[in-house]
Amino acid sequence: MRINITELRTPELEFGDNKTYFTDPRAGLASAGPFSLRFGRAHKSQIRLGLVGPRDLLGDASLWYERCEREILTGKLKNPMYFDFPGFERVFQSVVVLDKTALSENLTEWAYYVAFMIRRTARSSRLLADSRLALSSR
Repeated sequence: MRINITELRTPELEFGDNKTYFTDPRAGLASAGPFSLRFGRAHKSQIRLGLVGPRDLLGDASLWYERCEREILTGKLKNPMYFDFPGFERVFQSVVVLDKTALSENLTEWAYYVAFMIRRTARSSRLLADSRLALSSR
């Protein structure tokens, strides 16, 4: 039995500047920003975040997201393996807003809420499709 192994070339990734390609997503985000910047106003300047989980972990998770807002230094010498993280807003050009009211330890309650939102979105999509169909048949 013979096994052939081929190492695939690292793909080039596109980012926000629409000019440069990167093989390392960390370098691409730091240099050119997220891909969604190409879409102007469609790029979300704010990302709302709610957390679900055991009560004793929710506080730790909140602290971790707050920590990611600021620069995180690796403490390592300059090396392609280790990038200092300049902070979420600087990298993604968006602010993470942790919705304290959306912190929940009740997974069942959260699952019902998510199912409700999915049904509501599906119903809205059907209404929109129906109205477009009605308009196109005029």
